[in-house]
Amino acid sequence: MVAESRGARARAEATLAVHCTGVHALARLLANSQSVEPGRWPLKGQITDGLFTA
Repeated sequence: MVAESRGARARAEATLAVHCTGVHALARLLANSQSVEPGRWPLKGQITDGLFTA
């Protein structure tokens, strides 16, 4: 029973880490999108606005 709870906790922590990494990547894309010319990489204005809303 103890081993099962440790395994479940490890899976939950791994899932949380993956989500945090994804959020961080989106935040960096949004930050980088603010400093480039409109219509240029990495994201278009409509996508950036939608992600900020989300």
